[in-house]
Amino acid sequence: MAYMKQVLFIAHAPSANLVKLRNGIVDACQSGVAENTRVVCMSPFEVTSDTLLSAHGVIILTPENFGYMSGALKDCFDRCYIDWLDKTQGLPYLLVVRAGTDGSGTVQSVQSVLTGLRWRAVNDAIVLQGEFDPSFVAGAAEYAQALVAGVDTGIF
Repeated sequence: MAYMKQVLFIAHAPSANLVKLRNGIVDACQSGVAENTRVVCMSPFEVTSDTLLSAHGVIILTPENFGYMSGALKDCFDRCYIDWLDKTQGLPYLLVVRAGTDGSGTVQSVQSVLTGLRWRAVNDAIVLQGEFDPSFVAGAAEYAQALVAGVDTGIF
């Protein structure tokens, strides 16, 4: 099948629970939610400027590390920010944070970068707080599916 659009899922998943979350989101987004849009999942370390420049939307998954985004996601932004700065304004995104505390520092740190890029949040950040709960997967996947469907239909 030839896809016309692409959603980039930047997922840092260094733990078994984050792998479950990442895989659940990918599976949900590839389950027929979009006819002309594919979801490409990459570690922040794999993302290049060109990877994102071909995307029509972005899903970001990061753990909370010391009240901040993961170092891997920070590295991605550090490497690619300048290349994306004037070429990605208005890009729709969804942020998912796996937080041990309230996640507010992590959300703020990511949103400050994305505000500088002038990306457009399609929803408030999804903060999955406390002990891992299997329901986190379905909840986050629902929002991710909405982003993919919105990109596919041209809403975003």
